[in-house]
Amino acid sequence: MTAPADAVPRRFPWAVYWILFALIGLIGMLPLLTFFLSIALTGAYNCNINESVRSVCEIGGTDMGEWLQAGMFSFLYLFISWPLAVVLFIVWLIVLLVHRARAARAR
Repeated sequence: MTAPADAVPRRFPWAVYWILFALIGLIGMLPLLTFFLSIALTGAYNCNINESVRSVCEIGGTDMGEWLQAGMFSFLYLFISWPLAVVLFIVWLIVLLVHRARAARAR
């Protein structure tokens, strides 16, 4: 079955590719964002968080010291998230180029 001659070809789904690109960037930067958020909260609430002793940090009546301490060490996950983001970016780019080539050939 063939398409009629006056059929409008489908547009290339750029929005999907840009959303996936943003998600890949977010995956790569999430440990860094968590690290900076922990530092900002620690400074804003005048808490003393370090790596050797579990500290108490009251935020809104809840002790968040352990969470802030874990957040400060989340930058170490960059050693996992950045290589993962690079691999995902390469796969994303290959899929984009193949899809673009097939879409151009179909027109």
